[in-house]
Amino acid sequence: MLERPHAPLRAEVDGGGPKVYTSGSTLVGCRGPDPAVDGAGDDVDHLQKMGLDLKYGVTADLTLNGTIQPDFGQVEADPATLNLSPFETFFQEKRPFFIEGAKFFTMANWNLFYSRRIGTGDENSRIRVAGKVTGKTQSGISVGLLAATTDVATEQRNPFHNGTLPADAFVGRVGKEWKDGNYQVNLMGTASLKRENRDAIGDPSSDDADLHSRDAYTGGLDFNLNFKNRMYQLGYAQTYYLEPTGGTPVVQATQAKSFWLNNPAFTLGISRLF
Repeated sequence: MLERPHAPLRAEVDGGGPKVYTSGSTLVGCRGPDPAVDGAGDDVDHLQKMGLDLKYGVTADLTLNGTIQPDFGQVEADPATLNLSPFETFFQEKRPFFIEGAKFFTMANWNLFYSRRIGTGDENSRIRVAGKVTGKTQSGISVGLLAATTDVATEQRNPFHNGTLPADAFVGRVGKEWKDGNYQVNLMGTASLKRENRDAIGDPSSDDADLHSRDAYTGGLDFNLNFKNRMYQLGYAQTYYLEPTGGTPVVQATQAKSFWLNNPAFTLGISRLF
């Protein structure tokens, strides 16, 4: 608990006894308003670096995980790397919130969801609030839903104070299984929404302005079929990437397809990006 001084120490005598020294200080976290010091809107200023984690069983099969300004200070740091290629370095996810239930957001042969892009990129980047629902029902329906809001916080990291470069991320994956999991069909979609005005980010024509103001959407379908006690496996995945900018609904679309056939004696795979 912190103490915020408002006046120098002063001596008070109680009935001729020893002097008792007091001050006009206020204990942060249990103080009342002080009109001489506090200004308007300061009621939540003492809540900096506050966070909350929540886990709730919605049903016997579905679990809700929520977090407010999570602290990942104890997570193992990434190894030092030197990347001279034109492609970004892929780092393994180590944050507990994203590791738990990660299989419900995984698509065969394609990585539509890279969780390390959420709440990273700047030393003051933070996840302001995030939540997800994951699980698999007894009828064979698997669900993975995730939403997160991020920004670049001030030094105080107060969850009730807005930062810069606000953004939202949404991920959803729903699947169905039949015949003890031998037949599987899944649908998946993601959305990355940037709420910052492009003209407010330094040079509007710079790469940073493009990165922090542009939305992006992806979608995909995949199925996996197993035959003869899983002796043969037939799979297919197709994904779409849509990138709207400048008010145009869709200015760029990338499509990828993948087909595979597995057998203990051979594996056949075909992928195409166009």
